[in-house]
Amino acid sequence: MPQGRSLAQPDWDRRHRAILVILALYIVGLVAFGFYRRYSVQHIAIDAAAVAMFSAWAWQPFGGRKLRSTLASIALLTAASIGVHLSGGNIEAHFQFFVVITLLMLYQDWLPFLVAIAYVVGEHGIIGVLLPTAVYNHPAAQSNPWLWAGIHGAFVLAASAANLAHWRLSEDDHKRAQDTELSYERLFAGHPQPMWVYDGATLRFLDVNDAAIAHYGYSRAEFLAMTIKDIRPPEDIPELLRTTADGQDLDAAGPWRHRTKDGGDILVRISTHRVPLSTVDARHVMAQDVTAQEDLMTQLRHQAFHDPLTSLPNRALLIDRLNVMLRQAERSETLVAVLFCDLDGFKPINDSLGHAIGDQLLNEAGRRFSGALRPGDTLARLGGDEFVAICEIDAEHVAIQLAERLGAAVAHPMELEGHQVRVSTSVGISLGRGRANSPDELVRNADIAMYRAKSGGRGRFEMFDSAMHGRAVMRLAIEQDLRPALGRDEFRLFYQPLFNARDRSLVAFEALLRWEHPTRGMIPPADFIHVAEDSGFILTLGAWVIGEACRQLAAWRAAGAGTFMVGVNLSARQLTDPGLVDYVESTLRATGLPASSLVLEITESMLMSNISASFSTLEALKNLGVGVSVDDFGTGYSSLSYLSRVPLDSLKIDRSFVAELGTDEKARVLAAMLVDLAHNLGVRAVAEGVETEAQLAILQDLGCDVIQGFLLGRPLPSGLVLGNEAPKAPAAMTA
Repeated sequence: MPQGRSLAQPDWDRRHRAILVILALYIVGLVAFGFYRRYSVQHIAIDAAAVAMFSAWAWQPFGGRKLRSTLASIALLTAASIGVHLSGGNIEAHFQFFVVITLLMLYQDWLPFLVAIAYVVGEHGIIGVLLPTAVYNHPAAQSNPWLWAGIHGAFVLAASAANLAHWRLSEDDHKRAQDTELSYERLFAGHPQPMWVYDGATLRFLDVNDAAIAHYGYSRAEFLAMTIKDIRPPEDIPELLRTTADGQDLDAAGPWRHRTKDGGDILVRISTHRVPLSTVDARHVMAQDVTAQEDLMTQLRHQAFHDPLTSLPNRALLIDRLNVMLRQAERSETLVAVLFCDLDGFKPINDSLGHAIGDQLLNEAGRRFSGALRPGDTLARLGGDEFVAICEIDAEHVAIQLAERLGAAVAHPMELEGHQVRVSTSVGISLGRGRANSPDELVRNADIAMYRAKSGGRGRFEMFDSAMHGRAVMRLAIEQDLRPALGRDEFRLFYQPLFNARDRSLVAFEALLRWEHPTRGMIPPADFIHVAEDSGFILTLGAWVIGEACRQLAAWRAAGAGTFMVGVNLSARQLTDPGLVDYVESTLRATGLPASSLVLEITESMLMSNISASFSTLEALKNLGVGVSVDDFGTGYSSLSYLSRVPLDSLKIDRSFVAELGTDEKARVLAAMLVDLAHNLGVRAVAEGVETEAQLAILQDLGCDVIQGFLLGRPLPSGLVLGNEAPKAPAAMTA
């Protein structure tokens, strides 16, 4: 059975008004039916007045629901009875009571229903039995009123049962609706995300939850006096109004900027859907604050396309902008210049003063490079001390001017934490014309040109040409074959003899490295040593040369060839390698050679590039008993004060001073000075590149100690050395 739950007041009011309207129509219908049945006006007026009186009372706003619904019920039942009466007690007219009971069920209240049942029972049961002719006009009903009362009662009960069932279902639906509404209200109020409902037409807030109040800082009363425009920054209002004018849902995407009460901006993503309210076209909104997420995404996007140290564009962003610039240049028929900059002297500063100073230097260099460029140009850092600028230009000379400006920008001293440092930059330039040149190709070509500039000295620039590309391809091929060559036993040592200048007796050999490539033939050191240096393979290769030279010398000594020495050239990387001294010591021990039989040769530039490390390594080698010689002397820029402190055994006068002996008197003067310098330092003077008897005679006259050159001996492979006609060195001779 129905529980008799009360309807919401707005629902009850709507149903009550509907029933009163039906009553008004009922009265009109009774009057019309009375005239149709030819009753007198007085009779019709009395009948209609009875119904109208109860209807009028039910229309009055005073009194509670029960009174007003009871009056309306009596009015409906009276109207039904009058209808039966006016029909002359017609049996079909009694079905009005079924309709009346159904209408009264709209109140979902037991009192109107019980009034209706009592009225029907009283009229059909009691009056119909006691005065059948007042209720029925059918002969059968008048003669058997109890039977017809039972029949009508059964119909009424059936109708009541159906209506009660419908009432119960209506109550259940209403209860579910109330539960749903209550659940929604609880979810809305307690949801952790800011939520609100606003009028789609006026944009005014209709309701907000506690999270919105807490997150935005406005009170509930303040919110309800505001519109959506009040939480948007002023500059976003035009777009907001445009969206409204187009009939679109607001805040359907995002993220959007919202403004809190304290004036701060937050970024939010919005989910919105329509809420069907009776009076307005409302929208329900849930807002998610994504300020932190968007900040993180912005940071990640910046990190993906910018260098973390200098915040300059990285390679990925550089290539993207270069693509755009090439397309623009193609339309405007201009050129795109790529300037690849590498800082000269950065590594020694970074190694000696520390990475913190090095990072400051890179930041300052980036700032200066940027200041030297024009608006619209892009500067990127590719890593290390490599920077790349891309510029749209009208002519080639503009690129040269930009390269000069970049060089000048970093040439001035930098003050970094009390240290004054100086660097220069080598610049490689490549030019592109539209999309015929790929961005990667242009950067690669500029890189090749930069290496060409660096190889010619510091602070220079070079323009890329096709010949550079060929050399770069060759360099790459050499680098790829270099490491496997050692495992394939492709490296060879040739030995060039050194002789006593006075009696031409053999005193030593210099081990010279060659690469016997299976397809390119014999490759001289000048073509691959610098590649080995750049790749770091020189440490492995240099160690092999020392070990092979010592092994070969030990084999010759075991064969009775004499006690001469062998000289081995060191690279700059080897000289600063902390493991060099230990390796030399272990190699001498393994081969059984005395340390004095090995001479390690270095150049002036190597010696001066890292003086403190060079001195330390050379002192340790000297303590082992290993000889030290300065090769190509006279071509570098060594300081004599430093040179006097180096533990040397000999100075090798460069072949450029020997070549002009006998033809240029100035060459003789310079050679004499170098020989005297060696003797004054207490070391031997060794002359390289002696190719004529005249040169030898002059050197003998100058007092040179040892000579080396094609005149007395060319470099030979180890298998031919012992077959040489040159005499063996005396046991006591050293070089």
